[in-house]
Amino acid sequence: MHGHVDGWGGLFALAAGVTSVRDMGNVNERLLELEECFESGELAGPTITRSGYLDGVRGPGGYGITPFTTPDKMIEAGYDEITHVNQLMLGWLIDETEDTLSPLRIMGLTRAAKLDLTSEPVRRTLNLMHDHGIGLDTTVCVMEGLLLCRDGKTLPGDEAILDHLPPAYQHDRRHTYLPHESEEDLATYEQSFAKVMDTLRLLRAEGIPLWPGTDDNTGFSLHRELELYTQAGY
Repeated sequence: MHGHVDGWGGLFALAAGVTSVRDMGNVNERLLELEECFESGELAGPTITRSGYLDGVRGPGGYGITPFTTPDKMIEAGYDEITHVNQLMLGWLIDETEDTLSPLRIMGLTRAAKLDLTSEPVRRTLNLMHDHGIGLDTTVCVMEGLLLCRDGKTLPGDEAILDHLPPAYQHDRRHTYLPHESEEDLATYEQSFAKVMDTLRLLRAEGIPLWPGTDDNTGFSLHRELELYTQAGY
């Protein structure tokens, strides 16, 4: 439910058992070319459902939803889904003067370690999601990778595949992504991811529709996304 398709990743998607992908943002002309190549059999790849950027806004940290706003406001404005569990949680962790089109869209999640999931802002968002029929494209496995990757260590979701992939890809998956100056920083990242999982459990208990997205171009991480869903109670 959340991928970014490219030429080499199409074959990897099929190898992972992924035969259809909702592409959530790409170079439009290239995506149309890939779709034609996949459908004709010129290249191996999944069936693509196109669902690209609405505004094309780009900040220091990449593309994202409209900056200086919150999920609550976007729901009230008529959006019919939220993308990324971190973007949902940022609505409870930052104020409207902070730009989420920056590294803050990830680093802001470290504030989740102290987040009270019974608080009024959380309840308000959940009520809005109920009232408007809003679901969440979770991409929780991305948050696991960003918050829990450590130098020289293999994440649980990579154990079955990583040794079979190119060395550069292996290296990229075995290093600490986020800046840290102490073991305390690393512990905060771990506590923050635990709160991400608690959020997933809360959304499940509330009956909010959750859609397994990976923000990946290979399909391999979909299996880990589903494993994390089972850890959340599915």
